[in-house]
Amino acid sequence: MRQTRSKRLDRDHACISRRREGIALLLSVATVVAVLMAVQLPAYAQVRFGAVVGSVTDSSGAAVPGSAVTLTNLGTNEKRTTQTDESGNYSFPNVSAGQYEVQIDKEGFTRFDRRPLDVLVDVSSRVDAALQVGATSEVITVTGQAPVLQTDSSSLGQVVEQYQVAATPIAGRNVNNLLTLVPGVVAGGTTDGNMVGNQAGGARTNSIAFGNYAIGGGFGNQSSFIVDGVNGNGPANNANSLVPSQDAVQEFRVATNNVSAEYGNYAGGVVNITTKSGTNDFHGSIYDYLLNQRLNANDYFSKLRKIGRAPLTQNQFGARLGGPIQHDKTFFFFNYEGLRFHSGVNSPSTTTVPTLAMLNGDFSQPGLPPIYDPTTGAQFECNGVLNVICPGRIDPTAQKILKDLYPTGSPSVATITPPTTFALNDYVYRTPIGGVQDQYLGRVDRRARFVCSYFPE
Repeated sequence: MRQTRSKRLDRDHACISRRREGIALLLSVATVVAVLMAVQLPAYAQVRFGAVVGSVTDSSGAAVPGSAVTLTNLGTNEKRTTQTDESGNYSFPNVSAGQYEVQIDKEGFTRFDRRPLDVLVDVSSRVDAALQVGATSEVITVTGQAPVLQTDSSSLGQVVEQYQVAATPIAGRNVNNLLTLVPGVVAGGTTDGNMVGNQAGGARTNSIAFGNYAIGGGFGNQSSFIVDGVNGNGPANNANSLVPSQDAVQEFRVATNNVSAEYGNYAGGVVNITTKSGTNDFHGSIYDYLLNQRLNANDYFSKLRKIGRAPLTQNQFGARLGGPIQHDKTFFFFNYEGLRFHSGVNSPSTTTVPTLAMLNGDFSQPGLPPIYDPTTGAQFECNGVLNVICPGRIDPTAQKILKDLYPTGSPSVATITPPTTFALNDYVYRTPIGGVQDQYLGRVDRRARFVCSYFPE
């Protein structure tokens, strides 16, 4: 009996030990996740959010401490509350860009309601309220949208808002081209064009050129590009590694001078881009942009060589969709954009190629130098005609390689100008160019219970 009881006790003790080990492991994992989120969230808070600040006074201008202030996101219904301090001031830091409503309540005063309030990325929006004596059931609603003045920061810059991003036509849909809407930004060379052909008339792509903007008096390619709080500059030549689709960008702010100390890794300005997120309502669109050569004019040199207009098909298409996964809690946004670019270099090129007669061994045209047989040292002759290699002396494999290597002219791409005497640059052609790109952008926003939001992207 004692032995059986001892075995049961040992078994129970082992089971309890395993449970404790399991609980300890879960606590360790939870601690690590909490630490990582605690470390990561402030990093995002530094750059991808705006803020709402203000002061509350009565009709005489005296501060009204203890006023209840509620900030509501009109898209996701997220609510945040605070109270004014002894000086009547309040602040909501780390506010995602979007439209909001500010409500201020205090016993003995009418309710103050301001909507809509546009909160912009990296900008502190100020809403001051002068409360009137009355019942809290009475509401004073302010609907006018005054321009947001950044009186709480000495940083100089400007926000390019969502309606500007969406409504401004851009050849190539490179959203970085909108940087020039901001005073103090100067575009450098080859910053325009689509994402697969921004140099040499579209013949090649240089990703470094996508960040070639001189901001605030700095040199080109010396600015910091941030997308949703993540640095988008590559280590090689500070290249701009990601340019989001125009339909995926919510807005962006360009800080040109006296930039806040929270930023680093730049010698020019700071470009802070935020992408769209989902709301409680479904929103989406399908788009297709086509650019071709039908309305293009031919250039002088192509017309001189009797070459038609350069072919061009630039097709950019895509779709976006955003909405709720769990109402008031979890939201998604997804955007896809494809680019198919096929064209030809506008300016024709010239080079020297052998004529069809030369490829067949006939070099008897006037003006050509004599050619000699390396086996005899005598000038080539075939059927009494000098400078002609007899067909039997030409290796058929080598002849086929040469005919495949050297073009003989195509009416749609190039032209041969047969010279009466041997001449240089007898072949005129237009180099075909093109590229393919597919870009996918997705994000999920989740409101956590401890009053913060986070998203994987």
